[in-house]
Amino acid sequence: AAFVGKGKTFQIWKPEVFKKMHDEMRDRVLKNRPTLVLPKRSGS
Repeated sequence: AAFVGKGKTFQIWKPEVFKKMHDEMRDRVLKNRPTLVLPKRSGS
């Protein structure tokens, strides 16, 4: 069993199901990663 912390609670997962879900979630985040564009500073 995989014990997955969720703040004050936790979930119990089958390890193979958790790994698949975790990998899919990581891939989705990396694919849709937001970018932060900082404005140019003036006067320095």
